[in-house]
Amino acid sequence: MFNEDKLEADVEQWLTEVGSGIGRGLKDYSKVLFKGVGELLSLRYMGKKDRISVLFKLLVNALIVTVLLMKAEDVTKLYSDFLKQYEKEFLNYILYKPLLTKAFAIVVAINFFHSLGIKKLIEEENMHELFEEIRFFTGKKRVVYQGDEKLTISETPRLIRKVVKDSDTTIYMFQSKGILPEEWEKRKDQLEYILEGKVVNFKRGKGKSMKLTILSEEKFEELNESYRRMEAFDEDFERMNLVGKGMREVEVFGEIKKTKNYPQFIKESSVTINGKVVLTTVFKSSGLTLDDFKGKRYEYENVMNRLVVEMSQDKLDKQIYNITTIDTKDELKELYKWSDEIIDERDGVLVLGEGRLEKVTLDVNETPHVLTGGVTGSGKSVLSNCLVYQGIKKGWYPILIDFKGGLELGMFERFSNTGVLYEYDKVYEILDKLNKENNARLEEFKKYPGVKNIVAYNKRVPEELKLARIIVTIDELSEMLDTTGKNKKEMIEIQGIEGKLNSLARLSRSTGINLLTGTQRPDSNVLKGQIKNNLGARICGRMTDKEPSIMVLGSPDATKLPESVKGRYMFSVGSDPVIMQGYFFEESDIKPGNYLKGRLLTMDVSQQSYGEQAKQEKAKSNSEPYEDFEDTTEDDSTEYSKAQDSPDEEDNTDEETSYSSAEQNYKNVIEELVELIQHSNPMTLRALKAIGGDHETLLDLLLEIYEDKRLSEEKQEQLKLLLFKEKKIDAAEYGGTSKKNAEPIL
Repeated sequence: MFNEDKLEADVEQWLTEVGSGIGRGLKDYSKVLFKGVGELLSLRYMGKKDRISVLFKLLVNALIVTVLLMKAEDVTKLYSDFLKQYEKEFLNYILYKPLLTKAFAIVVAINFFHSLGIKKLIEEENMHELFEEIRFFTGKKRVVYQGDEKLTISETPRLIRKVVKDSDTTIYMFQSKGILPEEWEKRKDQLEYILEGKVVNFKRGKGKSMKLTILSEEKFEELNESYRRMEAFDEDFERMNLVGKGMREVEVFGEIKKTKNYPQFIKESSVTINGKVVLTTVFKSSGLTLDDFKGKRYEYENVMNRLVVEMSQDKLDKQIYNITTIDTKDELKELYKWSDEIIDERDGVLVLGEGRLEKVTLDVNETPHVLTGGVTGSGKSVLSNCLVYQGIKKGWYPILIDFKGGLELGMFERFSNTGVLYEYDKVYEILDKLNKENNARLEEFKKYPGVKNIVAYNKRVPEELKLARIIVTIDELSEMLDTTGKNKKEMIEIQGIEGKLNSLARLSRSTGINLLTGTQRPDSNVLKGQIKNNLGARICGRMTDKEPSIMVLGSPDATKLPESVKGRYMFSVGSDPVIMQGYFFEESDIKPGNYLKGRLLTMDVSQQSYGEQAKQEKAKSNSEPYEDFEDTTEDDSTEYSKAQDSPDEEDNTDEETSYSSAEQNYKNVIEELVELIQHSNPMTLRALKAIGGDHETLLDLLLEIYEDKRLSEEKQEQLKLLLFKEKKIDAAEYGGTSKKNAEPIL
């Protein structure tokens, strides 16, 4: 039987449920829509990949909406014409409304935000299911609808943001009211299981949120190894006392930690060079300099049990330092025997010794002059002999100056017509000739446009016009220039030598005249700045004190060379010193022959310049290196007998010759001083000292020039005032001066 009341009740219930469903649908739709708007507003917190994806979708939707709104009538007409061809006039009548096109544009815009919200909602629901799997709840409840059924479920941490930084790193942010940070850390293993990675950082955020950093297994192992290495290096640097000022902040698995300011380990790499594994370790330090690292070089070797080849600073980032090392088993041997096969065929290149990685060479085209230092017994002379011989074999002409009496360089006399020089007048004469040769070469270069050095010149001219390089070897430079205890004549000779040597060192960089100097006792009072600064290549054997090491090498490191190893040196050309082992060179290694390649412009190499009978005899014996020198011929006895019969006469002759040479040197020094004073404006003592010599000797020479009245009136007045201020003439002699510009700069 029809029941009207029941029908009315059913209809009312149906209308209520439909209205409730529509309301829930609108509520859910609005909730998702606002999630999408929130996603767009939080764009800057997204990962790079997600951000690009959202921006691309936004651009496409914005373009569609703009076209629909701005060209509503055109778009409407377009689809109206399309419908007409299919005789859909009824639909055309209904749809041909520009207002509907604009409404569609709004739907497209809203749908963009809704799609973002849907994606966010799916992420949240997936994360909720994962937390339910491990039963990780906040302790609160929330209401959900499953069809028409209303359910109350336990609440899990809500996903706020998922940021994919790269393929190995993901950051999650959760809203976790009611869950303490300690509870998150207790669940670390479970979280790693559901998030499929290694949790390396728990960090409390704003609003009781929790931030988790997740790494892939591979990335975790890589970083973990790096952090272990960093901690190990920190311990090593503590032992070396290599610590910068202040504190260091280091990110350890996303967490910032403060430690002492040790150099921070960055990475390591290795290559194989000449069969040796070369390891380069990179550190970053904001509290240390490159000098700090270099100062701890030997401590680094001892602590790390490796040999340092180089310490350098990155060119672009000055806080990055590279330390290159090799294994201790690859240390240099104590003996490398010389062989002619070692000679480098390149023009101007000398092989100095064996380095830890490769042979150490010097290109005299780049750095023409050498200063070698080392205590007695360090092997300095052996190295010098090896370099002289290389020059001879390469066709260079040797000039031999040995102030140890010719003991070291005598083995090379057969290759030089000047012999071994160890007397001041002879040394001055040869240096004067070398200066003239140098000047002649510079003038010769001018004949050929574009030619500025001996390499370019020899490439330009035919074989018969090529110039020979000259290697000037001075054993015991300090002994030669030291004026201590010398008489006036010797001091004048030394001053002349110093002046000529200065000029040669300064002006012969391009002409192929190279200085190879050595000293056992470097002294700043003897090795003046002008000479020393022009000896750019430095080789230093072991030194017992820091001062001479710094004097030669620019570093105290030569004091740390092993005392027991002869021939171990440090080599520098303005950069970090390089450790090397010199070759063991003996006189028996010398191969006789005529090796000279090229010509000299002003010096005669075809005959003896100092052709005394004794030197001729010595040269003759040297030309036969395998002769038994113990035999004494009858001629030798006769010569010896003649010398004994008239010793006084021979001695007087030598004394007169020596005195004559000294007088000539003295006149030359006076002439140079007069020339220098005439062209100095204003005249200064510093400028005059360029000629060499100590202060008092220079003043004595100036007094003699003044008394001889060899200068112009103006210069004479300047010189008078200078001598008066230096107390070389008294007030009566001075008598004032009328010249306004007579005041010299002292």
